[in-house]
Amino acid sequence: MAASQNQLPASADGAGLTRPGTVPVWMLKLTAVATVLNVFFFGFGYARANVKDVAAPLQPPVVTTATTRATPAPTTAPALNLRRGVRTTTTTPVTATRHS
Repeated sequence: MAASQNQLPASADGAGLTRPGTVPVWMLKLTAVATVLNVFFFGFGYARANVKDVAAPLQPPVVTTATTRATPAPTTAPALNLRRGVRTTTTTPVTATRHS
C-alpha cells in the first residue's frame, strides 16, 4: 500500500511522470531556440552598427624626409662610463630590427 502512495500522476501529454515544480520539455526547447535566435539577430545588429571604414588608414602616416631632423654626428667621447672590466665592442650598432 505504501508503494502506491509514492507514485506520481502521469503527465497530460503522456510523456511520462511529472514532478511538482518541473518545467515542461517543450518550454525548455522553446527557450533554447529563442535564445539562439536572439543572439544570432543581435549579432547582426552589432555588425551592422560597427561597419569597417574602408577609407581608414591601416598604419599611421609616415613622416616625410623633409620634416625629419638631421641625425647628430657621433662623438668620440663615450656616452657613459663603464665599470672596470667591461669592454666596448667594435661591431657596428644595430640600426634596424626584424618586424613580425
